[in-house]
Amino acid sequence: MIIKCTAADSRKILGFIGEDHCRCLYLYMDLLKYGFDTPFVSTWRQESSDGSLAAVWLKYHSGMHVYAPRGYIDVEEATRFVRSEHPAMLCGVPDALNPLEKDLSEDGYAFLDGTVCKYHCPPNTLEIIDMRMAECETDFVRIGEMLYADEEYSASYKPGELAEQLHERQRLGQGRSYVVEREGQIVAHVCIAAECERFSLLSGAVTDQNWRRRGLASRLIFTVAEVLRKAGKELYSLYYNPTAKAMHGRAGFIDCCAWGRLYLKMH
Repeated sequence: MIIKCTAADSRKILGFIGEDHCRCLYLYMDLLKYGFDTPFVSTWRQESSDGSLAAVWLKYHSGMHVYAPRGYIDVEEATRFVRSEHPAMLCGVPDALNPLEKDLSEDGYAFLDGTVCKYHCPPNTLEIIDMRMAECETDFVRIGEMLYADEEYSASYKPGELAEQLHERQRLGQGRSYVVEREGQIVAHVCIAAECERFSLLSGAVTDQNWRRRGLASRLIFTVAEVLRKAGKELYSLYYNPTAKAMHGRAGFIDCCAWGRLYLKMH
């Protein structure tokens, strides 16, 4: 049975996740930050007849995350539920996505394989880079242009959508975007996409195509990582391709677990 959750379910869900947070980072941190009374956030649980939990879903705007560490009680029910919500993407570890993949592919979803990584130690090969926090609408328009030019993002988002979401999250104090400038223009970006007292999660690492292969993104990620480490935070990130894997490795990250997303192609 899949049931929409309320604040009364908070302790049960957090107990269900326990220390396994790296396999559901967005879900875990958004649950702590937004709770159960935020209009654009909803949470559901699948439970057995004895009330024990099998899976938890959290939907933030059009994106959804799932945590199902031992599999679903009823895969067909889980598939019907995701179809009814029709998220732009469903994220989780591959073991939670693979049972749904075949049926959802009929609806236009494709699977993208990724990895969760964690900042481990400062690398000896990189130096801190000058950066600033993005502030104005013009900054976020530029960030949106860079992200949309990247195939990883353009497959799942409309033009301008990412810029609007990042700008909104920063205005509301729910995220922070950092940029590097060269010749008067923003050429690299990364954001803190989710955060709680103990953890931070990076996303949206991108470099302008004309400025790649100069180590800007690695240095930017490393610089943000050091700021957060000195503030007592554990820092995680996600990557989906060999270039991003190398970039995070250079910045001092180590792999934690497999990750993935089922995304609805925009075109």
